[in-house]
Amino acid sequence: MSTLAVTEQALNLTLLTYVVDRCSRPRARHDDAGIAAFSPETIEQIDRLRHLPMGMLLRLTDYKAPFFTIQIDDQQLNHSLRQLDAMGETEQLLGYFISNGASEAMIDDLFPTVSKKQVQAWRKSFAGPQNAGRPRLPEDAEAAQILKRWAVVTRHHADARKRFKALHETFADHTLATLYALILQKGRM
Repeated sequence: MSTLAVTEQALNLTLLTYVVDRCSRPRARHDDAGIAAFSPETIEQIDRLRHLPMGMLLRLTDYKAPFFTIQIDDQQLNHSLRQLDAMGETEQLLGYFISNGASEAMIDDLFPTVSKKQVQAWRKSFAGPQNAGRPRLPEDAEAAQILKRWAVVTRHHADARKRFKALHETFADHTLATLYALILQKGRM
């Protein structure tokens, strides 16, 4: 855990009113583990603060000696940042797939956590041509090349989305819907 002293008056005032509000809630001392850990002296001080006029609270927060510190949970922050990175990567991949002709079935299969509404919004923003119906599969010789490349990218990428992106980067003349239909037809997923 890392800590940082709060010296900014506006932030001190915000934190002070937040703590007073939280402690003023019914059963706060019983239901809130953070407040339950406060010493009786701290509870008494917060009760006193609750009755101070705003002008006095402003004066109190103007003192230079910090009485609030921020504690940063490094592990939780790292976890949250990893989740944010994963969400950003998913959005980037979704944009790539939609702009390169992925079918609705492909999007549903590879992006199960993304809502239909979000997919529709992305499709509108890319406004690329959307082919209805089953995509036309490549000729046998090219299909064999695509399947051979698929076998290679499958060994290098565990994530199916990354496999299809890598495959499409090699065979960019085809839409992702075409590549997906070929892979599904040949049972290579």
